[in-house]
Amino acid sequence: MQRVVPIRLTKADRAEFAKLTTSARRKANRIRKNYGIDLSSDVSLPKIETFRTRKQYNQWKEQVQSFTNRANLDYQFVKNPFGTVASKKELNEMKRKTKIAQERARKLISGQIDKPWIFKGEVRSTQGQRMQMMGGPAEAAGVTVPPDFDFNKMRTQRQFTERKEAIDKRMDVDYYDRKMERMQLNFMDILSLSFGPDADELLILLNELTPKEFWEIYQMFEGFDFALYDSDGQDVDANLGQLHRMENYTEAFKATREQRAELDSMIKNIKDFNNGNVDRSLENF
Repeated sequence: MQRVVPIRLTKADRAEFAKLTTSARRKANRIRKNYGIDLSSDVSLPKIETFRTRKQYNQWKEQVQSFTNRANLDYQFVKNPFGTVASKKELNEMKRKTKIAQERARKLISGQIDKPWIFKGEVRSTQGQRMQMMGGPAEAAGVTVPPDFDFNKMRTQRQFTERKEAIDKRMDVDYYDRKMERMQLNFMDILSLSFGPDADELLILLNELTPKEFWEIYQMFEGFDFALYDSDGQDVDANLGQLHRMENYTEAFKATREQRAELDSMIKNIKDFNNGNVDRSLENF
């Protein structure tokens, strides 16, 4: 068993301890006064006699030096015009995570822009053209690009916390997978409510799709639209003709999986070529 060597406190140790304690206490008081944040649980300020070993003292010293270090963004705070407070580390993280969330959403949306939108069996436009006709920012079902993070618009501490939590959810790699799965199940439920047993065949077909495939078909064909139904599943125009069209759409969608994959690859190669990524495009042809 390793022998514990008691600490021998020198005059220099006591002077250093006093200086560190004073600096930490002043910083904690200043932050409490200026920002209303209590950091008493973040840094311990014991009496010097409580240290039993040199190791304990050195660990405490590192903690306090980190706390008082001006380069430590955890303990540098900003207050906006509404009085909302955040550390500089939090603000940097929010900006970084928001950019990641924006890139992920834009990638999903851009993957749909060149795909067709079909109404009553006819291609009426691309989904990108439909987005433009509908006005507003480009978005796909359930996928929106979060706005740039602007701390000066956070009116309350609660609003800032909720914004952080929302962005943190988007950092989960399965965020959109779960969202698409929930969307698929909800739509199947509402079809069952609207059409009853008549929807059984379509429900079987939809259940064989992956959540991502359902998300794609939802945007591609008319009839796949929550807005057509009320909360009780009653469709204003609920009829067997619409139901059969959705069945046909789904069967056709399933039957052309490989062709669609090839088409997506071709579209990507053309975009790469147009963007100057010639070598990679030619390799994929």
